[in-house]
Amino acid sequence: MHGHWVTRGLLVAALCLCAFALGRGWPAATAAEAQRSDRVFEIRMYTVADGKVEALSGVFRDNVTGMFARHGMTNVAYFIPQDDPQCGVAGPASTILSPAFDYGPCEWSRDTLVYILGHASREAADANWDSFVRDAEGMRSFREDYARAGVKVLKIESAYMDATEFSALR
Repeated sequence: MHGHWVTRGLLVAALCLCAFALGRGWPAATAAEAQRSDRVFEIRMYTVADGKVEALSGVFRDNVTGMFARHGMTNVAYFIPQDDPQCGVAGPASTILSPAFDYGPCEWSRDTLVYILGHASREAADANWDSFVRDAEGMRSFREDYARAGVKVLKIESAYMDATEFSALR
């Protein structure tokens, strides 16, 4: 389980870096503005059955990203792993000066859509999601798209994150 969190931390760091590279649309903030920022990021991971991650990606591209935007969420970045992820667990002799990790499969796979949303604040995130799930027409369309694409979501993982003070993406 420890390796799961190590890998998750590395994934979050990598995704934030990629998100910055892909999502430069946000204006740069001064250091003072960044410290006052209430902006929160949400990383979400949807693992699907039967290799249907490309179909899920199409549903998001064609429908869900627009719904997110209509409900106050910023679409920062979307990713599909190229290979099955590998998780590293520190071995018994591992130290900060001499790290030694044993790598093996993770609890998620390349059949996972990983994405990052931005919200003005944690309170705004709660309001955005409440608005999203109350959108009856949007939810109907969203569910129909899932069914049409034959997508079966096995697991959804989500975490809210604050950008560090040294992050270029604030």
